[in-house]
Amino acid sequence: MPKTPTLTYRPDIDGLRAIAVIIVVGFHAWPHEFRGGFIGVDVFFVISGYLISGLVLKGLAEAKFSFAEFYVRRIKRIFPALMLVLATCAVVGWFVMWAEPYAQLGKHIFAAVGFVLNFVLWREAGYFDTEAIRKPLLHLWSLSIEEQFYLVWPAVLLLAAKRAYNVAIITTLIAVASFLLNVALVDTHPAAAFFMPFTRAWELMLGSLLASLERIPGWSAESLAATVKMRRIRLVREIAGWGGIAMIAIALVLLSPGRAFPGWWALLPTLGTVLIILAGMEAAFNRHVLASRPFVFIGLISYPLYLWHWPLLSFAWQTWSRDPPRLVRDLLVALSFVLAWLTYKLLERPIRTSRVARPAVALIMMALVIGGTGFAIERGGGLPSRAANATGFVGSDFDSTFLKTFYEKTVSCTPASDNLEPGTLCQSVPGAVPRIAVFGDSHALVLYPGFVEALPGRNIVFLHTCAFPLVGLVETNRAFNGYCPAKTSEEQVAYLAGLDGLETVIFSFRGPLHLLGKGFGTGPQEREHDVVLEAANPEQRGLTQAQLFNFGLSGAIDVLERANKRIVIVLDFPELGFDIQDCLFDKPFHAKLADCRIERSTVEARQKDYRAAIEQIRLRHPGLEVFDTMPLLCDERYCYGIKDHHVLYLDDDHIGIYGTKMIGEKLAEFLVQKRAVRAP
Repeated sequence: MPKTPTLTYRPDIDGLRAIAVIIVVGFHAWPHEFRGGFIGVDVFFVISGYLISGLVLKGLAEAKFSFAEFYVRRIKRIFPALMLVLATCAVVGWFVMWAEPYAQLGKHIFAAVGFVLNFVLWREAGYFDTEAIRKPLLHLWSLSIEEQFYLVWPAVLLLAAKRAYNVAIITTLIAVASFLLNVALVDTHPAAAFFMPFTRAWELMLGSLLASLERIPGWSAESLAATVKMRRIRLVREIAGWGGIAMIAIALVLLSPGRAFPGWWALLPTLGTVLIILAGMEAAFNRHVLASRPFVFIGLISYPLYLWHWPLLSFAWQTWSRDPPRLVRDLLVALSFVLAWLTYKLLERPIRTSRVARPAVALIMMALVIGGTGFAIERGGGLPSRAANATGFVGSDFDSTFLKTFYEKTVSCTPASDNLEPGTLCQSVPGAVPRIAVFGDSHALVLYPGFVEALPGRNIVFLHTCAFPLVGLVETNRAFNGYCPAKTSEEQVAYLAGLDGLETVIFSFRGPLHLLGKGFGTGPQEREHDVVLEAANPEQRGLTQAQLFNFGLSGAIDVLERANKRIVIVLDFPELGFDIQDCLFDKPFHAKLADCRIERSTVEARQKDYRAAIEQIRLRHPGLEVFDTMPLLCDERYCYGIKDHHVLYLDDDHIGIYGTKMIGEKLAEFLVQKRAVRAP
């Protein structure tokens, strides 16, 4: 087996790795100071594309490239630290996590071992997706993309070499196609643009293109300088080095989770990285800063540091059920450095530098065991018998899988029509004429099961909005890859308006969030909400968010009333501001909440503008009926997550099994009283 050659070591690239990992760790530990720190992953992508392509191209040029040796080296480089972190997460999760998130962790362990976690996270994106901070392995999506690149790209380069294709041209074509796909999807399908290898490949291709150009005679910096009679090549290198780090710094300052990303913005950190690599060791920034001992040291441990830091922060948050104090986060980052150094010194470097292939076989076997463990955790539902029992409460009230079971087994959900996107229509009695529809976001999703149970034998349909019932507006929530074009909402409203036999449409949605644009409570996900309404008609662009809310909702009611549909708005459930599971289970260092309730005055303040907006709309539409959920979930002083030993909620703002049954029953009685439906 020919020995694959190695590249000339460049300490400045290790220093560039240090910058990448520092800003990623900073973004996760101190998000307000490092708002754009997620771009560190983009820097890593360019570096990986450059190094791996350079290694493969050199091996092919010298007829020494071996697939077997290449993948043995990848296994010895990637697997030791990864398997240690995955195993540690499985053990720590046993003690820290409830059943549902622990089951998800098991699925993520299994997917991480197979390097398909980015696909899993893409499929999970959307309503009821777990908060990012509750996913200890979330950061491994980028590692999955890199490994997918390692699996495919060497074969492409080998094929190109055998057929004498121009690698630079092939790389450029792939990069352009991938970049254009990224730009096309970043607004309409942001989760796909973020997680998919097809929309991220261009970043790796930038590094690959640089590596391929370096192997073409006449394309080195010195050759180009001589060609154009440029005598100041040193100045060019300085401009490239300092200009590259300036582009990364600008991206770090200007970008935030609220911006559409990757998109065009990703050009800043990626092209900046290309410039720094192109500048070379002769550039002052590379030589004196990146190649300095502190930066090189951090670069050498950057891989285990990247692996360790996020699980530590995630488990700390789940232990506190809120952001850990600044001092705790500082100490966890310090611990990440210690663990990274120990992992590099005692595990990664000894295995990577060994000259035999046997460690790779043992690592593959270990990966199979750890992946199988993750699969067993997921299939076992997170092993709920581990957790402290919610004694004193009705156990059947809390089942985090009830929605999945209901929508998969109780009702029939199929595409509403070929041209309605998104357009899944659920029916409680398929085949019967639907007289009632529930229409709205995830709050309608949890209301529907109890309402269906309250009116058995009737075909009640449910259509899930991508925003809330509206026309003429675009809604975005960048922090959660949320995008709802006006066309989608208008098609959904028009579909219900044209549904034969339909008499009553029930609107249910998280009104305060859509109106105010901000979440509620202390959780990181609630703080990150940034809902923005925009008018599709340029003449209405000057309206405020509250005016747009009224305009869009009233417009949807207009369309349905013209079709002789009766409209009922279910006023939103009180938002608790804390996760209901904090009331049910103890955690290490954190006892469950004693009072699972919130001051009613706090809820009223949160809903004040929303309720005023609904009242204005009711004055405009006299036939509109409004059903208030607050009297069912609150008394004069408090709104409750648990009442009379019954668990009312599923999380911090969605009602659970008992809550949906109680509200569904009262809503059915209300509609019968208002003669919006016939009595059973």
